[in-house]
Amino acid sequence: MRVATNSPSPSPTPEQVEAWRQTIRATTFANYRYEMGIALAREGNTAQALNSYRQAVEHWPSLYEAHVRLVELLRAVGHSTEAEAADRAAGRINPLYRAHGLAAIALRDLRADKPETAAETARTVLDGQPGHRLARVVLILALCQLQRPADAEPWLDGLDDAKIGTELGNGTDDAEQDAIPIGHYLVGTGAMRAALPVLALAIRKEPDNFQALLDQALAYLALCLTDEAERAFRALIRSHPRNAVLHIYLGQTIQLTGRHDEAETCCKAALEIEPGNDFARNAIAVNLLAQHRPEEALTNLRETSAGQQAPSAWTLNDYFSVTNMGLALMQLGRMDEAAVMLERAVQLHPIPQSWALTSLALLRQRQGRADEAKDLFRRAVGPQPGWRLFIVRMRPWAQAELTAGYRTVGAELEPSSLSAGKP
Repeated sequence: MRVATNSPSPSPTPEQVEAWRQTIRATTFANYRYEMGIALAREGNTAQALNSYRQAVEHWPSLYEAHVRLVELLRAVGHSTEAEAADRAAGRINPLYRAHGLAAIALRDLRADKPETAAETARTVLDGQPGHRLARVVLILALCQLQRPADAEPWLDGLDDAKIGTELGNGTDDAEQDAIPIGHYLVGTGAMRAALPVLALAIRKEPDNFQALLDQALAYLALCLTDEAERAFRALIRSHPRNAVLHIYLGQTIQLTGRHDEAETCCKAALEIEPGNDFARNAIAVNLLAQHRPEEALTNLRETSAGQQAPSAWTLNDYFSVTNMGLALMQLGRMDEAAVMLERAVQLHPIPQSWALTSLALLRQRQGRADEAKDLFRRAVGPQPGWRLFIVRMRPWAQAELTAGYRTVGAELEPSSLSAGKP
């Protein structure tokens, strides 16, 4: 890392300038010959491809992927003696040349929209060098492109956004551009911990990209990293003050810290912007339930825009609203009425959501129907996996029961004190 000083940097000498020029010429020529070798090998012109690879490594000995392709092509055409000699020569330059070269090839395949090939090559590297950072990064991104974020997440341990930026081509524009849609996909699939370092890279590319900034804030919220989430949502609100949903998310973040009056103020700000916003009305109800104020929560959910006390048809057909009415009835001890509501909530969504499933599971626990509760928790593990901790902590009055319920099916909660991905 460069340390700032007050003294000016010395100007390069003519010899240094000339050396840099020579290096640029050599690496440019080597890359050209390397690309030519790939094209010639693809066309079946083996002899010329081998010649191109040889010229590439001669002009740039650290171009490890060219060494790998040279050795592999020599072996493929039966020139085993020459292949072994080329392998030894590359090994003298760097004993890990093969791992570095294969990782670079995997990155090339990833950028060429070949995630399966990239993942396979990266795994080959990791079989021999489990700590190889570039191979790990490529594997993470390849698995995400293949819609397998759960497989990618274990590989993230020990990697932060700076390392990912470095490994993905030293923070090149292409690498950072790759991170924008991948980060969005990760948040959408619930792989929040994996998303944070990728989103940090995306935001470095486009600091004002609304979707990347929102995805980052949502990931912080889902992981209950409240300080980071609050800063992120406040920053978004400064640039988008009339976005009602941002005020609601800020309110939910603040609720997690126990500042309930502030949380309600945020949600009411959303209602001032959009008077009919049912998400805001539900957020207020959840905040009231967190304070053991179920009657007020029910009143809030039942009140129409005209101030009448009758749930609208929309409210009675919205799984979130119906779930929250069921939770309020549960707090009031009206268990039979709560059961009707919560059973309805689970049926309302084509894929029952974890908020409804765990709420009904909580009711079943309190009714002494442990087997049914366990089955509901098992079903809740699948939907919205990245929001599990948030879903539990938004109901502090039942947090211990919900945590224990998840554990009965082997589902632990993601710790909120994560270090990965913090900017």
